[in-house]
Amino acid sequence: MSADKFDKELSEPCQKSKQQAEAPIVDLISPTEPINTSRSLWHMLALLIIGGAASFCIMAIITYFSEPAVHGVSEQYKQHSVRVVKIDEIKPEVIVLLPTHKVMPEYPKSALYSRKSGKVKLQYRISYSGKVIDVSGMNRHSDRALELSAKKALSLWRYPEAAGGDKFLEIEFEFTLEQ
Repeated sequence: MSADKFDKELSEPCQKSKQQAEAPIVDLISPTEPINTSRSLWHMLALLIIGGAASFCIMAIITYFSEPAVHGVSEQYKQHSVRVVKIDEIKPEVIVLLPTHKVMPEYPKSALYSRKSGKVKLQYRISYSGKVIDVSGMNRHSDRALELSAKKALSLWRYPEAAGGDKFLEIEFEFTLEQ
């Protein structure tokens, strides 16, 4: 039997059933009659509560009579405790690198006018060519103008080429006003 003949045999009964089917008539214009229910709100509430209680009882019975897992109680569900035996203080590695070119940040005019001062702590890396890269601020509450000035100045610093690596370094700039 070829594919065309098979498709034709399948489509004929479908076409006949489409011709015999009648769509229901929906009248949206005429007014509808309200449904008369003999149950009050209290009857419905009682049915809802009884149904909930019945489903809870059925689940309790199923849980009671169900068999435990074949392998028994898993080790991860047994009670256990954790205690701290010893805490070793982690001492950060101190790296002293001297820049070959250093630019100090300018005091931003907006910070001068508003008499803002403070410390800005930055984190950065040194590329293999000796340039400062990946500069990011570590203070959440420092003044934005002070931080931008410090970032701009730090990005102009240069280090010896051998100083480059993937370790992050930290530096802190302090902006103070003369009294």
